[in-house]
Amino acid sequence: MFMKKYCISYCLFLLTLTLYGQGSNCASMEPICSGDGSLVFASATGTNVSNQDALDFACLFSQPNPSWFYIKTDQAGSINFDLKQVDNAGLPMDCDFICWGPFAGPAPICGASQLNSGKVVDCSYSDSATEQIYIPSTSVGQVYVLLITNFIGSPGQITLTQTNANQPNAGSTTCAILCPVTLGDDFVLCKDETATLNAVFTPRGNFSPALTTIEWLHDGIILPDTTPSITISETGTYTVNIYNPACGPDMITDDIVVSAQGAFPTAVPGALTSLAPGGGYHVFDLTENTKVVLNDNDPALYAISYFETETGAEDGTAPIATATAYRGLDGQEIWVRVTNQLTGCYTLYYFTLNFIKYKTFITPNGDGYNEVWAINGLKGYKDARITIFDRYGRLIKELNPNSSSSKGSSWDGTFNGRMLPSDDYWFTVTYTNKQGRKIEHRSHFAMKR
Repeated sequence: MFMKKYCISYCLFLLTLTLYGQGSNCASMEPICSGDGSLVFASATGTNVSNQDALDFACLFSQPNPSWFYIKTDQAGSINFDLKQVDNAGLPMDCDFICWGPFAGPAPICGASQLNSGKVVDCSYSDSATEQIYIPSTSVGQVYVLLITNFIGSPGQITLTQTNANQPNAGSTTCAILCPVTLGDDFVLCKDETATLNAVFTPRGNFSPALTTIEWLHDGIILPDTTPSITISETGTYTVNIYNPACGPDMITDDIVVSAQGAFPTAVPGALTSLAPGGGYHVFDLTENTKVVLNDNDPALYAISYFETETGAEDGTAPIATATAYRGLDGQEIWVRVTNQLTGCYTLYYFTLNFIKYKTFITPNGDGYNEVWAINGLKGYKDARITIFDRYGRLIKELNPNSSSSKGSSWDGTFNGRMLPSDDYWFTVTYTNKQGRKIEHRSHFAMKR
């Protein structure tokens, strides 16, 4: 077995000191990159690995004072690193490493199914204070896990430098992972609305906000905004570019696609009608217009609610709770709010409550007033029919409200040319309303001579 060139008693003493130490683990791995220069970070002290971190540590027979990192490639090719460690006095200090990969990401990448012998790229357990890490044949966007140990355990600094940067066939690592920025998920911009885009920028390490510059683009055109948040009212692709020296030489970028809501595949609701002898309140089933508004679309995609005012519908506040049995007035407007369940966008419609009024009596006595009985408000309704009966159930007259003849659409109090006596007469009305539902109404009126 390969052994470090240190006395056995020192090794045992060191292991005893770090056995119960608290510190970084695989789950808390940090991003690093080489950029065009060197990266310097503090050596770990008092940390230890967990049995759940990895299945195989390959050549690392011990893993004292580990620091967990990951890198991400942004250019394909081989990558060579120099890894050096010194103590706080600048004297060389032994460091070791193991590298696993490649992985698709994202980090952290831990556990036996990931960090095993099949994924070991390079490893060294020498007693040198300088190590060479070699990662061959990388592809763009690959993630590698790097475990660096501080064998001595003294405070110090570790320097990571890519030695083949900008050489032919050399790969490179991205420093964007040190300073991630996100605009969030793509979304739909509702009609006539605005939205705020927030660039969430979470840099690590020594970072000076004063050195940050921000650039926004809309469909590739630079905008005047230079702040982390902008308000938009147009659709398109928005891009934010952020630069800070701590994040490497390149802009850190993210974009978001803002789409239009699209047309609502709904239909305009029709007026609801109720046969009534006069004014006052009458009961309506407002949800008869739900099917009309949905226009054969999946009801799971849209939320339909009814309101007494346009303001309520616009705000979505105080919807009508008893929509299936609403007490409404003649000519009253009812507002419909149709909300797309996927996008949250909505559109508004309105319809009226109409009374189709009929007289409760006629006086066919030749004075020119109330000579006939009819329901004029039914004209234009499909399949409208009125049948009139006497108190014994005998059919007296059938009326067609859509007839062009007054004799066909009204009754003058006669039967087969004979005047009928003063009495109560019953009627049944059937018609198809604007929502396509068959309506039947029964009531009565008086005839006085």
